Amino acid sequence: MNLRAVGSVIPLALAGPAWAHAGLHHDQSSLVAGLLHPIGGTDHLLAMIAIGLWAAISGGRTMLALPASFLASMTAGFGLALAGVAPPMVEPAILGSLMVLGTLVALSVRLPDAYACALVAPMGLAHGIAHANELGGSSAPVFLVGFIVTTALLHLVGLIAGAVLARPGATLATRATGGIVCILGGSLIIAG
Repeated sequence: MNLRAVGSVIPLALAGPAWAHAGLHHDQSSLVAGLLHPIGGTDHLLAMIAIGLWAAISGGRTMLALPASFLASMTAGFGLALAGVAPPMVEPAILGSLMVLGTLVALSVRLPDAYACALVAPMGLAHGIAHANELGGSSAPVFLVGFIVTTALLHLVGLIAGAVLARPGATLATRATGGIVCILGGSLIIAG
């Protein structure tokens, strides 16, 4: 493949759209903000992928139950924050969730669905509250749709990675991945 051709396409792929129609910009920029928000912070990105990893390691119905529980509670947290509920310590809770999720992945912990979902629900709530607190001038419903879509896709990335890591002989890789998530969560707590 011609490198100049590839090089000329890259700036086009990175260029933002020019909004020529009045009224479209706000909702579209809100959607883009929502889509990009979960990947804009290491804490959110790692947590979303770790949920998928743990779900894959757990197997069975948990593979759907964990991400669904997280998404539902994240949406509830977003709504609570919009309603003015502002619990303290949201960011430390998010960073703590990385350490918990990393440990669960590293140790390949399998819990009954009800317990696993009850464990990730407060994590989802904290993430939803944080997302709402960073809404800015975006349209709340459109922003919500954006970050739900990206969160679900990040869960899927974790599920796929977890399926690969769950193969026989990959125990060390699974433990190392969980350990890395836990260590990064701890380092973000220290840095914060």
